[in-house]
Amino acid sequence: MLLCLQANVVHNDIKPDNCLRASTGEFKLADLGLGVRMKDADRGSDSQYSMTTFAGYGVNVQMTGRPPEVLQGDSLTTAVDVWSLGNLIYTTLTGSNSPYSEQQSKGGDTIAGLYENQRIIKGNFSLNALETAKLPRHVVSAARHVVHDMLQPDPTARPTATQVRDHPLFWSTERCVEAVR
Repeated sequence: MLLCLQANVVHNDIKPDNCLRASTGEFKLADLGLGVRMKDADRGSDSQYSMTTFAGYGVNVQMTGRPPEVLQGDSLTTAVDVWSLGNLIYTTLTGSNSPYSEQQSKGGDTIAGLYENQRIIKGNFSLNALETAKLPRHVVSAARHVVHDMLQPDPTARPTATQVRDHPLFWSTERCVEAVR
């Protein structure tokens, strides 16, 4: 993802279905069908893209579970991918679909995703599944911190991709030991 963003490309569709793992263990991000090469959008220029750009070309895009600014029709920026990566990290660590999903009550079915987009826009998410995941405490603590920041409804309040990459959640054991010394 960082390489995409360094090339000023917004993937715009980061989700588990678009993540591949090579036989070498290397992570690959696939399906750039909704990807956009940004011009000056992150700098506030008039040449901005939004999801309506795709509608103009006859592309019907599923809007459920998209970042808040996308749901509100705002311009795409690199913060869209940071938000989506936050969701992906949460899903990977917990096995849960989304931090915005309602918890299903025992014996009763809920209509999945009925109000999910409203919760996304409001920034109403829960990271409680991290607490019950079978993860080391230091991973839970670091994950809560970085995912919380990545899922902020205001794109300007989210960390950059570089800040996410440099977060202690992704440090090697050696780097953690060095930081403590």
